[in-house]
Amino acid sequence: MDEVGGEVLKQLVFVEAISVALFQAPEYGRTLRALEDYYAHMPPEMGPFCQGIIPLSLGVIYGKLGDHVKALTYAEIAFETYNRSLSYDFKSLAALHLAQARNQCRSLHLPGMPEELQWMNSAYSLLETWVDKDRQAGNTKAEVTKCFLMAEIEGYRAQYHLDKDAAIRATKWLQRGQQIGGTTVTPMWGALTVDLQIRIYIGERRYEEALALALSTIQSQKDMPNNPGIQITFSMMRIATTLHLYVMSHYQDGANRSLNEKKEDVE
Repeated sequence: MDEVGGEVLKQLVFVEAISVALFQAPEYGRTLRALEDYYAHMPPEMGPFCQGIIPLSLGVIYGKLGDHVKALTYAEIAFETYNRSLSYDFKSLAALHLAQARNQCRSLHLPGMPEELQWMNSAYSLLETWVDKDRQAGNTKAEVTKCFLMAEIEGYRAQYHLDKDAAIRATKWLQRGQQIGGTTVTPMWGALTVDLQIRIYIGERRYEEALALALSTIQSQKDMPNNPGIQITFSMMRIATTLHLYVMSHYQDGANRSLNEKKEDVE
């Protein structure tokens, strides 16, 4: 009994340490070192839960710190560990974090570079496999999360690569997530859906609608009591980006018309 009790206590200590590392940014340094050192010397009798949750959490931490290479390394370890044991829910969670880590690696390359697209495609392919598994397993929350992440990837393609097909796919995943999520769609997802819809409009070159939605969002946030200032800041950034693309689109359209008119005069 003492041995079993000690094992349970260790696991509780691990979970507490991981929580501190995830939610208290000032403690990242010390907690990271402690977690990494323990993980490197983990006793063999520790169960699969701890063998997977520590690298999973380290991956999340490094992703927040912007070290996407380490985040990917730990996410891959967690995914391999959970796929050897434990329940389906843990496997699905590890797949989600691995896809997020792959998607974050796109930031290591300039927009439009082949490497950027490769990372996005790799993340998307993994999500596409597991979102169907989630549906078959009845794991609605996991399915919704993956739908929104896939919509985010396609929304990025729509906005920064002006891919109209990506805008269509983003709409499909966004609607699927909203339909199956129902009341489980949180305010955080609500803010994300606004960003996604704006990206979809931009990808379809519907700049006036994108700008109108961005403006309406900030007005609704100003009207909300006790709304965090950071959300209004993000809304202002969203408006600035949309307005910039809107102006550049009109400038490019004007330049193209002038060029065509000159060609017609020459002919």
